[in-house]
Amino acid sequence: MAAVIPPFYPDQFEQSQAVGEQDLAIHQSHVIVGILGGSDSLAAGTRVAIDTTFTTPGVVRFVAVGDTAAAFGVIKRNSKQSTFAPGDQLEVMFAGGPVVTLCANATITPGIAVTMNSGFVDVAGGGRAVMGFSLDYAIQSGLLRVVLGFAAC
Repeated sequence: MAAVIPPFYPDQFEQSQAVGEQDLAIHQSHVIVGILGGSDSLAAGTRVAIDTTFTTPGVVRFVAVGDTAAAFGVIKRNSKQSTFAPGDQLEVMFAGGPVVTLCANATITPGIAVTMNSGFVDVAGGGRAVMGFSLDYAIQSGLLRVVLGFAAC
């Protein structure tokens, strides 16, 4: 079954996402809000990656990574706290391109390299060039946010 772009019903009060829409808040600040996963508390400045096992659409969960693993960014200190416990909301600073809402060709997990396949986001591979990094979990024809031109550092 081929992926189908969901219909867009403009809703000025709900501010629905639409395919091709840019997330200016993330793009301008290079900060993504998410929750902390894992079992340990982490301090501001700790390197984190996107938890690829988390399947709640629209929510990003971060986990600590070792010094030799690829990281998405670092935890940002805020005015209220510098240490974060599992389940806490936190901000993560990263270096990346624009964030755009796109439609999935298949199930996409967060934190993986993605490409385009016939106008839809797909898992990178099959000879297609990597175009970015998925932020969200999405099923076929679901919407997800993609950081364009980003590779984990």
